[in-house]
Amino acid sequence: MKPYLAFNRPPKQKVYLKPDVIKYTANAEPKVLYLRGLWTSFFRVDEAVKAAFPKATVADGWLDSSPVGLTLSYFPADYPALTGYDLYVLGNVPAAPLDLVGQEMLKDYLEAGGNLLLLGGDQAFGQAGFTNQGLISLLPLELGGQYNWRKLPDGSLKTAADHPVTKGVSFGAKDMVYYSHLCTPKQGATVAVKAGERPILVLTATPKGGRIACVLATPFGEAGEGQTAFWEAPAWRQLMQNTVQWLIQR
Repeated sequence: MKPYLAFNRPPKQKVYLKPDVIKYTANAEPKVLYLRGLWTSFFRVDEAVKAAFPKATVADGWLDSSPVGLTLSYFPADYPALTGYDLYVLGNVPAAPLDLVGQEMLKDYLEAGGNLLLLGGDQAFGQAGFTNQGLISLLPLELGGQYNWRKLPDGSLKTAADHPVTKGVSFGAKDMVYYSHLCTPKQGATVAVKAGERPILVLTATPKGGRIACVLATPFGEAGEGQTAFWEAPAWRQLMQNTVQWLIQR
């Protein structure tokens, strides 16, 4: 049953139908599309959007499992809808429900000047399985391999850069991250927050003026005596509010 001649399967090729011009224009009042997987509420992004932009509109796309695999309850079907949002939040959402077309559209949105917030979790970063090299190249870090989160020997949070996202953020000595992704920031990226020596919030700007923020903390672990898990820390709420303001650029 072994083939007489074996060869590597070539990568799948696909031709995409796109508008001649893909343009993102900021809305008068921010519009956010929040693609939600498990545990996204721990990151306090909804609170951050409401605090930063009380009149902002947040639309949802929920990750779900069906007989045909992972699906999203909503993702834009065309480019006018795609570019109508000021921020996309990928909350522990893998590449599978986006498929090749969704990944390409997200890449085009970022190249047009759009903004993206990536959150950690068991379906994020190295575990997400992104294959679009253009999209991957825009991210401020190397995604790493599967199951690339590890427990922190020292998870105490601290600001690591003088940046708008860290303005007014003062972590307590016992504000902790217990597990984080093992992703290496790329040259030129800004590491704004660390837990011990691991990067937790990594930022970059795209060539057309868009912005990307990656949160490498995962909502795993339990607070020890006298400790505060990052999602309960007041400084984390301020950090997320600042990050949303920085991303949406108002």
